[in-house]
Amino acid sequence: SFWASGQMMALTSDNGEVEGFVKILRDRTEQRENEERQRVLMHELSHRMKNTLAVVQAITSQSFRNASSMEDAEQSIAARINAYSKAHDILLQQNWLGTTMATIVEATAINLGLEASRRFEARGPAVELGPQAALSFSLVLHELVTNANKYGALSVDTGTIEIEWSVRGAVGEKRLDFRWQEAGGPAVVAPNNKGFGTRLVNSSLAAFGEVALDYPPTGFILKLDASLQKLQYKTYSDAEE
Repeated sequence: SFWASGQMMALTSDNGEVEGFVKILRDRTEQRENEERQRVLMHELSHRMKNTLAVVQAITSQSFRNASSMEDAEQSIAARINAYSKAHDILLQQNWLGTTMATIVEATAINLGLEASRRFEARGPAVELGPQAALSFSLVLHELVTNANKYGALSVDTGTIEIEWSVRGAVGEKRLDFRWQEAGGPAVVAPNNKGFGTRLVNSSLAAFGEVALDYPPTGFILKLDASLQKLQYKTYSDAEE
């Protein structure tokens, strides 16, 4: 089957009698498929724009709410949006099909000047992330490093951060185990109230699996047990469903 458009005309003799008909048929399949692709792309772009604007709005409002001064709010907003923008750049280079966990971790390190530091180590197998997961991890890692610089392991010269992830088989699906662990910093005390950073980490990662935040005195630990399938969704509509 194919899409087509056509026109039918009568063939007449010199005295006006109908002797037959002529049919002109044009194959419009490629045009129709192009129109459908354009419709899907516009739908996807709409999802991306809505999600991006929602994230920027949340970053802005929450940064002002938790800031001690206007200058502090401006710096926080600029840093968070910059981290989000870097993730967008990475995805655009990959035609918005996704990227790897290692690429997102490396971009975070470079963005914060930690790419050559032995105090920031990351390791794990090649794991593909869909666009939504890549953006979420970019924001989360930026927030974790920022908090580590202010209050955690990176606030002193002896502190270190170790990031490790692995994939394991499970009944019906594969799972990603992700772990962020700080050590060598000031003694950790669990916060009494959840700040914007904690809420952002939980809300960003909870869509993909179970998030656990631990506060032992030796250093903050974040664990994520996530569905690899959910992490690798390619479109916003899939992720939202």
